[in-house]
Amino acid sequence: TDTVVVPLASGEMDALCDMARAAAEGAPLAVRRLAGFIETLRAYVVWLRAESHVAITRALRAIELLPPDDFSPLCHAEMTLANGFYMQTLDGLSIEAFGRAMELSRKAGMHHVRYLAASGLANLHLALGDLGKAKALCLAMIDEPGAERYPAIGDVYVILSAVESEHDETLSSLEAARKGVELCRRWGQADSLVSAQIALAYSLAA
Repeated sequence: TDTVVVPLASGEMDALCDMARAAAEGAPLAVRRLAGFIETLRAYVVWLRAESHVAITRALRAIELLPPDDFSPLCHAEMTLANGFYMQTLDGLSIEAFGRAMELSRKAGMHHVRYLAASGLANLHLALGDLGKAKALCLAMIDEPGAERYPAIGDVYVILSAVESEHDETLSSLEAARKGVELCRRWGQADSLVSAQIALAYSLAA
């Protein structure tokens, strides 16, 4: 069945944050950590179903429950939160959450999450028409030492291809798309590979 995305009402974010904080109060640390991890997984699952409102609620609850130094689940929760905000067109909140996901994943050493968050953030900048920020972020990620050891950087190349296409830099767009396909194929993540193939198709058509 088709899933309807219900936009968050005005002031509802504050209510959701209050609920998340209330859920975290008074619980022992071990219980909070386990509950936060479970909520992180639940948030991701409902986001995959395009239930962005529920994903946001559960991701916020996970973030309140998890200890601040539990970087690995926290970066996943922030990533889901960013994507949920994106689906709700809450662009400012999405940008902030993608930024937190990038920083937390850096601290956790989870490079693939960092590059996925970077591609999401660059894609949002692209959608908002800020090609300069989108390209600068893509190039910064690609230039990181050892970046190509992590095939998730392929998603960054895909966004770079789209940015170069907007600049009418056809050859650069094609080069980035081909690199994206190569990396995404190595990774084997189906949705990333589909996006890379679409980028390649657009570049070849151009």
